Amino acid sequence: MVGIIRTKRDLQEALGRIKELTACLPRIRIRDRRGITKYLELRNMLRLSEMVCRAALLRTESRGAHYRTDYPEEDNDNWLKNILIRKQGSEMSLKAVPVSMKTVTL
Repeated sequence: MVGIIRTKRDLQEALGRIKELTACLPRIRIRDRRGITKYLELRNMLRLSEMVCRAALLRTESRGAHYRTDYPEEDNDNWLKNILIRKQGSEMSLKAVPVSMKTVTL
């Protein structure tokens, strides 16, 4: 669903599954120190997966390894930007920030 070739529908479906799995985290029982490590790795993988999905949904163009069949063209006029992700409370916020292009003389 979240490979190189992406669609809005696939990304939304993946995001739904990630949220379902994240909702299960409080029910996981940890029995030893190794379990703590596994739990933290799983939690962090789910957070990262959500970030990737949400950023891919926000970027309505194709660029590099991010190809959306519903937006097959690169769009420098609107999307020559980086997507910044921040934690705000228990949520994450995404913001598209224009890329600063500078010419370097050698």
